[in-house]
Amino acid sequence: MSNRPLLDYSRADYAAMRQELSAVDWLQTLQGDANEQWNTFISIMRKLESQYIPLKKPSIQTKKAPWMSFKAAKLVNKSINCTRNINVKVIQRT
Repeated sequence: MSNRPLLDYSRADYAAMRQELSAVDWLQTLQGDANEQWNTFISIMRKLESQYIPLKKPSIQTKKAPWMSFKAAKLVNKSINCTRNINVKVIQRT
């Protein structure tokens, strides 16, 4: 999984995006052939996307093995967390 930020569409300001889109003179803006029109449209949408859709950090969810029960996965995670805590304490002492 990538660590790059993701767009959080659930917190987007769609009202402001609609307002800006309604203010665009599409007949004037979309001039030229279909490729130019498409590139212009995409650049407008990407600008609005970066302006009105906040970023979020991706959640790191590890999948458990299909044969592992919920209780077993919970115990494995507990063991991993305890080991991390012990390693942190050892590093802090040195």
